[in-house]
Amino acid sequence: MKLILTTIAIVALFAVGAVGTYFIMPVVAPERVAQARQYLDSLDQAAADTARMVIAIADTSAVPDTMAVPVTPVADSSAAASAGAGKAAGSAVAAAPASEAAASVAAAGPTPEQQETEQVATEAKQREQARELSAVLTKMEDAELRALVAQLDPDVMGMLYSEASARNKTRLLQAIPPERAAAFVRSLIIPASVKK
Repeated sequence: MKLILTTIAIVALFAVGAVGTYFIMPVVAPERVAQARQYLDSLDQAAADTARMVIAIADTSAVPDTMAVPVTPVADSSAAASAGAGKAAGSAVAAAPASEAAASVAAAGPTPEQQETEQVATEAKQREQARELSAVLTKMEDAELRALVAQLDPDVMGMLYSEASARNKTRLLQAIPPERAAAFVRSLIIPASVKK
């Protein structure tokens, strides 16, 4: 009986001390409290920045290829170039074929090799952003992470998941509702090309 009373007294004193410390801390160490508040504000700001970055990645992955340039007939540009060359004299005539070639290249748009290079660079940039975001996202509180991940489309979630570490993959899967997590894991194991 004496042991139980002693244990209750110790727990009660600890609780009173913890509550007292909570209320007296701003008076005793205001700089420490300000530092803690600043840290919490920076975490809130980081969560907001992360949400903006995720939305930006989702927007860029949903945007179709915007690099396509309308092709104009080469005959129109050559006629305009030859008309301009007829009016000019001397060195301007020699410059006309060079400008005509440049105009035809510009009118044709990027070559397939250039498009492929740009696409590879874009994908590499998206993978790097996904790697950074997956590390940042998993540092969020569970409720915030669940709310954010619930709004992501499956492609963005797949990119984040593929670039995450093993521990972060676990956190991302835990943040998804069970039905969606099951569908997501199913899509990882059985790709869409195999289903057809």
